[in-house]
Amino acid sequence: MHKIVYVYFSYAGDYEFLCISLASLHIKSLREDDRVVVFSDPVTPFTEQQLQELKKQFPIVDFRTGFGQTTGYGISTVNSEVSAFRSVAEETRPADVGHTMIAKVDSDVVFLSDDYRCHLERSDEAILGEFVRHFGPLVFLQGGAYFIRCEYCRNMRHVDERFMSNIVERMNQHHINNLSDRREGAAGEDVAITCLVTEQLGGSMGEIPQYRLSIKHFIGEKESMLSYRNSLRFHLYHRLVPLLWTEVKERFPFIKRIREWFRSHRGAR
Repeated sequence: MHKIVYVYFSYAGDYEFLCISLASLHIKSLREDDRVVVFSDPVTPFTEQQLQELKKQFPIVDFRTGFGQTTGYGISTVNSEVSAFRSVAEETRPADVGHTMIAKVDSDVVFLSDDYRCHLERSDEAILGEFVRHFGPLVFLQGGAYFIRCEYCRNMRHVDERFMSNIVERMNQHHINNLSDRREGAAGEDVAITCLVTEQLGGSMGEIPQYRLSIKHFIGEKESMLSYRNSLRFHLYHRLVPLLWTEVKERFPFIKRIREWFRSHRGAR
């Protein structure tokens, strides 16, 4: 069974979305042996008040300062994430490396179920997620949430400008081939990390079936993510209250007798 280290990259402006995402992860997907690490952008870090509230709400989460820029496009963001992935992977015990995955997660992601884990258990690809086919033969994984085998993260090294320029050229060549006037000025971390794993490290790429039934990425629609605050409370209530009620009945059997008395008298009427 795979252990997963969920690695978030976030900043002060995404505080509210991060809270929702972490809550959904805890309710729907997190298991006992998993870890959660949040890297805060050093340029726009969480305020002290935000950080204290996060630690209060999510005490098992490891909050750290990022190695560099964690938002936007370009080589700085990519290498910051590479450093974070490698550092987390190197903390993994040698005995666990072969069955540990590093998940990259954005703050605007909600976990709807843990069904994706079943596919992770059966697969042997180096990196898995949802395929993006915007640039023809240059297929990559969308950046909301994807999963990399720990051993590949341990072998990651910083990319250079030549690597990034090659990706941009390939994306723009697709636009040219399709007679489009659009041009890309920089590569995102999702396409760069995918290419790093598959082309530089020689890993294979896999697609998680029915990805969106497990993971919802609110890219371009963050405000609608706020509606999940109430539904998360609903899930929390309907998951915990029955367990608490069972515990109460076992500890205080007279409550059960009182309920049975009321039911019998109500039926007699």
